[in-house]
Amino acid sequence: VVEDDKESITKTILQATKECDFVLTTGGASMGDFDYVAPIAESQGELFFHFVNMRPGKSQVFAIINETPFLGLAGNPSATAVGFEILARPALRKMQGAQHIFRPVQDARIAHPITKKAKRRHYMRGVAYRNEYDELVVEQAGSQSSAQLSALAHGNCLMMVMPDQIPVEAGEEIEIIRIDLPDGAAL
Repeated sequence: VVEDDKESITKTILQATKECDFVLTTGGASMGDFDYVAPIAESQGELFFHFVNMRPGKSQVFAIINETPFLGLAGNPSATAVGFEILARPALRKMQGAQHIFRPVQDARIAHPITKKAKRRHYMRGVAYRNEYDELVVEQAGSQSSAQLSALAHGNCLMMVMPDQIPVEAGEEIEIIRIDLPDGAAL
């Protein structure tokens, strides 16, 4: 934990990038008064991106600092968890030499309509299950607020909804990422 002070955060990031193979932070990646991660990454290294067209977790920072990969994740709990699953986890698995770096992806029928705004790719926290006809069905796992972890705690997948798919009618197929299964699991 580092206080919201640009000098303290800079010192900590620089020290970490000299000692570690990969540096991961949470919080401070947006554009608020105390969000210093992107300006620090840009001034101390090579900034590759500051925002990602996804929800939750639009504010993500990736840079190379002291020849070390640096990823600054968003600060809201669900945005942090989704950012980790989509961006950090595959990179870390690749660096470890893993043969499979991505979680399994399946097609599932959505149990309810989705009418979210269609500007970004949505990673909605969901629950996948087999219905009485042995079809894979998925539904929202509670509130999708990025400030709450309950949907992630009760879910077993991320429902990927692309901007061009919205609105999604109940019964349509969407792709889901199974966060309850190991990388490369046979489905």
